[in-house]
Amino acid sequence: MSYQNVLKDTLYPDALPPPDATYHHAGAYPPNSIPEYQPRPPPYPPTVTYASGEGAMIQPGQNAVIVAVAPLPMGETPFHVQCPHCKEAVLSDIEHSVGRFACIIIIVLLIFGCCLCSFLPCCINSCKDVIHSCPKCRGYIGTYKR
Repeated sequence: MSYQNVLKDTLYPDALPPPDATYHHAGAYPPNSIPEYQPRPPPYPPTVTYASGEGAMIQPGQNAVIVAVAPLPMGETPFHVQCPHCKEAVLSDIEHSVGRFACIIIIVLLIFGCCLCSFLPCCINSCKDVIHSCPKCRGYIGTYKR
């Protein structure tokens, strides 16, 4: 047999099934049967979660009030804010701490052989993270990460 005959036999077989043949595939619906329509169950009522972590169900006909909280404008310098703990309007205290950015700089300096300079990110405040806290109650307000 030649390559062309084999190709012809595999691509265009001579024995095609008759056009009126019916095929039943596994998992297919039997002929002339349509599945019944099943309505979806009603959605669950929405749940409101409070800042304390407790949730409450909203009953139909009740209105839910959604409060959006804007992110604090944290940066390198202290800023005026209402403390979330004592509710006082204060100018935040700041404290610098070695963070991920300073550690990456230290590792890069060590890789390039600057062992004597690798401690510098620990001494430079512009390489450190800034932690904001309340000066009255010492409560945590947030962190500015570099």
